[in-house]
Amino acid sequence: MRRLLRSGALFATTTTVALALALAATPALATPGSVYWDTSGNAAAGGSLFNGTFSGVNNVGLGRNVMTGLTSGQDNSAIGDGALLNVTSGSNNIANGFQALFDNGTGSNNIASGRFALQNNSSGNDNIATGTDAMTANTTGNENEATGTNALTKNTTGSDNVATGIDALNANTTGNGNIAAGTNALGSNTTGHDNVANGNVALFRNKTGHDNVAAGSLALFSNTAGTDNDATGTAALFLNTGSHNVATGSDALENNAGASNNTAIGFDALLNSTGAANLALGSGAGKNLTTGSNNVDIANPGVAGESGTIRIGSAFQKAAYLAGVWNKTIPGPTKAVVINKNGRLGTGPAPAAPLSAQTQAVSRLRAALHKQRIDNRRQDAAIQRLQKEVRAGG
Repeated sequence: MRRLLRSGALFATTTTVALALALAATPALATPGSVYWDTSGNAAAGGSLFNGTFSGVNNVGLGRNVMTGLTSGQDNSAIGDGALLNVTSGSNNIANGFQALFDNGTGSNNIASGRFALQNNSSGNDNIATGTDAMTANTTGNENEATGTNALTKNTTGSDNVATGIDALNANTTGNGNIAAGTNALGSNTTGHDNVANGNVALFRNKTGHDNVAAGSLALFSNTAGTDNDATGTAALFLNTGSHNVATGSDALENNAGASNNTAIGFDALLNSTGAANLALGSGAGKNLTTGSNNVDIANPGVAGESGTIRIGSAFQKAAYLAGVWNKTIPGPTKAVVINKNGRLGTGPAPAAPLSAQTQAVSRLRAALHKQRIDNRRQDAAIQRLQKEVRAGG
């Protein structure tokens, strides 16, 4: 049986409580008063406390208005004016702050800490919001976690998002499965899903792009709708709006706009490239590339505007070794490989015989030359004898 224990002060005294119990006071009507307690484990202090018809158990509240719409909800805790004010059957919620979880009716297992945190949540479950206006617009979204002022503040039905930092995932409405850590990380995302942004303003302009990973301040900053990009490093893929790009290293692929399928690994790798399907490996690799595509630059800055070119090494390298070539015979036809003064490789102007045939030809020439030398020596000896005979006869 519920009993209302009232006194002139905010809190009832122990004597008043004992007296009310002894006199078997009538069931409480929860009129504005000071303290409410019942045998079902419900307790509240403040102004309007619960109501006279609810069946919920183990609910606790502190504030001017405490869970006045409660019906069957249980194990809820509310601290602050308007916190969990409209809860009906929702259970296992914790609200701490002015109007935290204000509109929550049937949602359960939510935690809201901060002014207006999860204010509009109606039936969403398993959400955690910490910070002023954190997840304030959420209605039915589930399993979201927002830590920081305005984190996920516009989220309505999006689920499985994690936002840590002021304004992280601030504009997200229905996007799912996003993770944002850092001030304004994924700050403009609306419906994009399965993105990971770690760093201040990482993936800041992303709206609908999905499956992107950005680690580092300003990484993938300008990406709006690009998908399946991976940027690691400060300002990596900063201007990117394309898809399927990989950039590892500060400023890698920084100026890439709408091009796709690039891979840049190293500080300033493909820094100025706007072409597609380029591969650069090493600090400053491909840094000079601009509009060209399908280039491979390994430890080489590349050349502006070129396409379909492979460049390996630079002037710092003084020798080149390639394993798996020496003494390895390959089927023909073959051509001799030559190199010019700029280091460019190519084939000779005329076909060369297979290496085995060349070896046999050289051996035959050597044998013939040896035989010719022997014949020459014999002829020289015969000529000398004839000369002697002529002189002797004369």
